Amino acid sequence: MKILIPLVFAMNTLVFGSVVKFDSFKLSGYKFFTVTSESSVDRVGTLYDRFADSITPTTKAKDVKVKLVNKCWCVVLNDKVLVTVTKKDSEFHKTAPKKLAEKWAKNLSDKIEEITPLK
Repeated sequence: MKILIPLVFAMNTLVFGSVVKFDSFKLSGYKFFTVTSESSVDRVGTLYDRFADSITPTTKAKDVKVKLVNKCWCVVLNDKVLVTVTKKDSEFHKTAPKKLAEKWAKNLSDKIEEITPLK
């Protein structure tokens, strides 16, 4: 078994060319998004900050939308960009950017009314 693990890692590295780093955005026990990140960027930390700035006690499912902003598909909460679907996100999920944004928005809107504002 000790031989298999390095071999699998080596095969993934050769096939994908580089290791894709990813992290999940979770609140109240629910996982909403899995985003990719560059080594110097903390996208999930930024997501938590944006979420805290956007949610209110009166936030409803209808406040979560998908919008094209600067030619990129985004999930918008109360008219503020929460997360942008990047090219790497789309490749990682093997899903078109608009479809991925719609999936993320649905994940969030389905549970948004159960989440307590972070402020």
